Amino acid sequence: MKTPGTEVITSISKDEMMSVLQSLCKFERVAGTEEDLQAAEFLLSKLKEYGIRCEMHEFQSYVSRPIHAEFSVYAPYQETLQSVTHSFGQPTPPEGVSGELVHVDGASVGDVSGKIALTQGGLRPGRVLALERAGAAAIVNISSDNRFHQGITTGIWGTPALREAADIPRIPVVSLLKDDAERLAEACAQTTASVHLKAEVFIGWKPLRIPVAYIDGKDPEKFLLVGGHSCSWWEGATDNGTGNACALELARILHKHRDTLDRSVRIAWWPGHSQARYSASAWYSDAMWQELHDGCLGYLNIDSPGVRNATEYTIRAMAELEDFNREVVEHETGKPISGYYAGKRRPPRTSDQSFWGVGIPSLRVSSMIPEDHEDFAGTPGSAGAWWWHTDEDTIDKASADVMETDTRILATLALQLVNALVLPYRPSRMAEEITGRVNELNEDVSSTFDLSKIIRYAERFAEHAARLESKIEELDDGKPEAVASVNDCLLRLSRIINPVLRTEVGRFYHEPVAAKPLLPGLSHAAELTQCAEGGDVYGFTLTQTMREANRVTDCLARATEAIERVL
Repeated sequence: MKTPGTEVITSISKDEMMSVLQSLCKFERVAGTEEDLQAAEFLLSKLKEYGIRCEMHEFQSYVSRPIHAEFSVYAPYQETLQSVTHSFGQPTPPEGVSGELVHVDGASVGDVSGKIALTQGGLRPGRVLALERAGAAAIVNISSDNRFHQGITTGIWGTPALREAADIPRIPVVSLLKDDAERLAEACAQTTASVHLKAEVFIGWKPLRIPVAYIDGKDPEKFLLVGGHSCSWWEGATDNGTGNACALELARILHKHRDTLDRSVRIAWWPGHSQARYSASAWYSDAMWQELHDGCLGYLNIDSPGVRNATEYTIRAMAELEDFNREVVEHETGKPISGYYAGKRRPPRTSDQSFWGVGIPSLRVSSMIPEDHEDFAGTPGSAGAWWWHTDEDTIDKASADVMETDTRILATLALQLVNALVLPYRPSRMAEEITGRVNELNEDVSSTFDLSKIIRYAERFAEHAARLESKIEELDDGKPEAVASVNDCLLRLSRIINPVLRTEVGRFYHEPVAAKPLLPGLSHAAELTQCAEGGDVYGFTLTQTMREANRVTDCLARATEAIERVL
């Protein structure tokens, strides 16, 4: 890999980033609102000011934004409590909803038919659907602390397809502060509690705009996609105003030194992250599917960089890019990966990871607040800070120095990836994940489903992946045809393997928001051990498992064949 020129890195301006951040924080960037559209126009105007080739995509998105909530206790005491409602919580009738409040504590939802359910995790899509389908009249979420953290209740990724529409939540959801909610939970345990709530929520279609910057290298057809969400809750300084400023600065410095790029970089700002469950990146994946499939080297997500007191660094990368991601970050920071997410290596099903079906590998670096710091609260954004998704995510929570460091790391990742002679993918890491997961499954299901054929195919792929990496070590710039052939093979391997390794819905749909194991389709084999043999559920599960086994076998055969062509 080529080392990026110091002139690129030294041209980073933290003053420019802070100026951009100050401008962005003037907009309350809730998706589908006028201020959100204005923020997109501001980003585009900055790209034009820098002389960068750019365009604005506009599409219709199914969005939701909370407007107002009210909550009153009528028994066993009378009190009006502070409350908020959430995106895709169903609006109540104008008169509101009244009823008995029951505390749902634990995984089972119990008997909630016609009642209002008080529960932790009440914004989690699986919890919302379970309570709705059990007949609850409404959900009252117990906040994790005594601040209101905004959120979204649907698990559908992006704008729903027709076949997904049945999973749109149809139940009102409000949140109470932790202390208020816990007093109510104690009351529920002792007597009958009655409450009344109102929720006003917008749900419908709105135009969203995606600014996209194009930094053309010597090869305009192959590009790294960089993206981060542009919408926010309230001021949203660190989630994700800082990320927007870093991405804009990355565009500026890469454009300034574009003559040093062997391949290209494309940078996008995604609205619809917070109020439409990643609808912009999902739309872009759908609308640009073939272009992304044929030319995208990887997806670098930027979310919540530049947070004050964020001194630890961690990564989230797919297997083939993990070594590269770690080596760059550890080299640039001078210390090993550490912090809250250090043990969680793979990208979670969040953060605009809309490109798994296309097969694009993703990578990310996150600066994190140390766990023993007073600002740390273990939240999933804003570097783990307590102000994540609250009205206290203001510009004083950002750090120009941390933004500068984070942008330097992001620029180094981008430069080394687009300038690599041979793409820094490790197919052997994908092979390790596949064989590890198949062997793990086999331990659980060997008595109910035969995985021996898949194991053989996985082992054969692993052998070929190791041979390919040996061949890569012998390549140099004196063998351009061989280099091009290997790079095409590496891209093809990601396209073949990732949709099977990481999704159940396949290449052209988006996996919903849910934690799933590797090879999620084949993983249903484990359910056979819990079914009565000969029953309907057993037969249906066995049929599905056989089909998923064929999908995995075909994937491994095609991946092995792709390697054979270049050996």
